[in-house]
Amino acid sequence: MPLDVDDVLQLLAELADDDGLKVTVTESLKGGLITGLTAVVGGMLMGPAGLAIGGALGGTAAAYSAHGKFESVGSVIRRMDDAKRKILYNRAMTIFNKFSLTDIVTLNALMAGEMAIRADLIGVVIEHLHDSLALEVQK
Repeated sequence: MPLDVDDVLQLLAELADDDGLKVTVTESLKGGLITGLTAVVGGMLMGPAGLAIGGALGGTAAAYSAHGKFESVGSVIRRMDDAKRKILYNRAMTIFNKFSLTDIVTLNALMAGEMAIRADLIGVVIEHLHDSLALEVQK
């Protein structure tokens, strides 16, 4: 019996949560823009010292505005549409097909002792989020 899509994706979500993976959505880009713009304005108004002051103030403002806007990879996996879920499932199955797995219990037992498989699965998740959803993942 093949592994159930929902079971595999739940396992991937739990692995990602255990590793503390988060997606930046677009907050890093916004933060860089805020920091850069304030540094430029500071530099135009006060010269070289203004660059430093503007950059520091912009960086602080960017960090404050981005607080709480990073999302866990597990929650992204849990709310993916069916097409993206199926693609991620198929990618994970390329790893699982190397073993004769018949159910999720066997898979969990295998995962408990094989750190290399965990690392391969996390790699699959990160690659899928980057390629399919254009998300950047942070550890």
